[in-house]
Amino acid sequence: MPTSSVKDETNDNITIFTRILDGLLDGYDNRLRPGLGERITQVRTDIYVTSFGPVSDTEMEYTIDVFFRQSWKDERLRFKGPMQR
Repeated sequence: MPTSSVKDETNDNITIFTRILDGLLDGYDNRLRPGLGERITQVRTDIYVTSFGPVSDTEMEYTIDVFFRQSWKDERLRFKGPMQR
């Protein structure tokens, strides 16, 4: 495949991805929670302890490092494709 064809295909893909993202975000208001006024939004929360300690018995203090993650589905961002070129 010639280099110019690869560049053209890459540019076409970037254009398609840009159009998809622009379409998904058109009219999207991130200040409003998903399903507002329709249903409860289920939020999944994960907390991973990555380190624990040192522990001070005398001061009753300890140090803990965690990784905190939340995830939920936002139907407003659902891709309703396919898209035309």
